[in-house]
Amino acid sequence: MISGFTEDYEFLHGSQRLDCHIDSVCYPSIDHAIQAYKTKNLTLRRKIKASEKPQTLLVKIDNPLYPQVIERIVEGFLLSKFRGKESLLKSTKPHYLMNSYDAIDSYWGVVGTENVNGLNRFGSLLMKIRREFR
Repeated sequence: MISGFTEDYEFLHGSQRLDCHIDSVCYPSIDHAIQAYKTKNLTLRRKIKASEKPQTLLVKIDNPLYPQVIERIVEGFLLSKFRGKESLLKSTKPHYLMNSYDAIDSYWGVVGTENVNGLNRFGSLLMKIRREFR
């Protein structure tokens, strides 16, 4: 298992620099884009864009489209991130990828050290794309 996405596996983390466009605004990482898409509040989106750690802002979801489309959006960002770098993602095979680095969101990662819980959707999307890159 690869857990934490640090050191040799930091390239897996959603905070890595990647231009992510949401509603004609470019966010500096997947983490920023995930948080921004949760809200329609433009002031809050500007704050998210400027934040060094957007996942710590704990944005409440007020965008009714978020639950239906966010995974497809993130999957598109991840495909873009690893297109041309397939071997980098494939180098993690056969390990299970668990997003626990700085994870405070039990949807995208796992929370806790002893009693780990969470859906790990970010890790699951990475593994899905890795399978598609055969």
